[in-house]
Amino acid sequence: MATSTRVSGFSPAATQFFEDLEDQNSREFWLAHKDLFEREVREPMAALLDSPPEEYQPFKAFR
Repeated sequence: MATSTRVSGFSPAATQFFEDLEDQNSREFWLAHKDLFEREVREPMAALLDSPPEEYQPFKAFR
């Protein structure tokens, strides 16, 4: 029996992070905003990858 996992998606802050990163692609910017990336991009992506039914696991995404 498959269980349903609710994935809330990406917030406007995630989109803004990538827009800002495009304009300010530097190590300093990355380090200053790494916590935002973890919270707004990485965690929702991990939830999305864990959400397909078990028959499709492990689901992997590549850049």
